Amino acid sequence: MASIAKYQAASGVRWRVQYTDPTKKRRTKTGFKTKKAAKHWCAENIIERNTGSWIDPQKQRTTIDSLHPRFIAQKQHLAPSSLKAMDDTWRKYVQPRWGHREVGGITQLEVEEWMSGIAKQASVARRALGILAGTLDIAVKERRIHTNPARGVPLPKKPPQKIVTLTPKQVEALAEECGDNGIIVQTLATTGMRYGEQIST
Repeated sequence: MASIAKYQAASGVRWRVQYTDPTKKRRTKTGFKTKKAAKHWCAENIIERNTGSWIDPQKQRTTIDSLHPRFIAQKQHLAPSSLKAMDDTWRKYVQPRWGHREVGGITQLEVEEWMSGIAKQASVARRALGILAGTLDIAVKERRIHTNPARGVPLPKKPPQKIVTLTPKQVEALAEECGDNGIIVQTLATTGMRYGEQIST
């Protein structure tokens, strides 16, 4: 059974809930500003306990910093250049903002606001979000949080790719600069053949 009682905190009167978790351990949840808020939390906690979706509060205190090495361990199949790009993004964008944060306290709104701050660098923002989301996926898998607040966050749009088209004179000049490989340049420019197709012929 759960019990609700008020107590005096430095910031004023607060309410606490004492309850029993699924392992029969007595726990206390404090800091509620009103008795109504304490009752609401207590009711949700009972539902989670009865439906098997209850999560140990201690696990929710796990930080992004502590889970990140496990995320990187899953990416060792990537090319060294990709791993370096991920490490640079982690150090510059993800770790300073989220490294110290407990997984249970991160909200989707916070992640969206963070994305809006770096959205102008679309490729970097996408990589940064992927790192955070991948790390939080581990927290979900280990039942530290119910859902991943970084999933479903809108991705910044990549700028349209600029396509440069050479004039016939520019193609001829480029071919001359390439010496013996000039025939390859002329073939690719005039036939629409891809480079991989050209070297295989």
